[in-house]
Amino acid sequence: MKVKLGKREKKVIILGCIAAFLIFSYLLNDWFSVYRMNLASKKEVKRIQLSHTIGKISEREETEKRIIEARIELEDAEKGLIPGDKPAVGTAELQKILKNMTIAAEIEVKSERIINPVSINAYTAISVEITFVSTVSRLSNLLNSIETSPFLLTIPDMKIRVTNLKKPGDIHVNLMVKGLMRRFDESKKAESTRSEKEGNI
Repeated sequence: MKVKLGKREKKVIILGCIAAFLIFSYLLNDWFSVYRMNLASKKEVKRIQLSHTIGKISEREETEKRIIEARIELEDAEKGLIPGDKPAVGTAELQKILKNMTIAAEIEVKSERIINPVSINAYTAISVEITFVSTVSRLSNLLNSIETSPFLLTIPDMKIRVTNLKKPGDIHVNLMVKGLMRRFDESKKAESTRSEKEGNI
């Protein structure tokens, strides 16, 4: 059974469809606008997070680079340490180094005194004081040898006085020379020796 619609009913239906379409279009457009704003906001948050992450990675890479450079500098500097696993051994090496230097400078050492070692963080400072009579020229040569030595040597104290006013060219010198060696840990060595013995059993 077919229902015959009049012109008025058709007009109402058409207007209703148009109104429904307009309402749906408005709601769809409104939803899309909100969605687009949310999407843009999420993208901005991700961009900030990404930028922050990249910044942290760059900082870490820069820090790691500085650490590597510092380690290389430390390894290079440690080449100047006095060899030895105990202060007594290191002191003997320092005495040998000074003896070679004084011989090369044609200086005869009159006396020698060992200073008590001092711990400085991971290192031990060892010092030797020598007494001798020399000319200014020979003393200058010795000081130059100490300064240009491949070892990390310093002069914490030096006393000079003229021994003979009639011969002012000769001077009496008290010279203290300090070097550094790696700090020796007795407990670690004992533990290492014990582990080696247990491993051999």
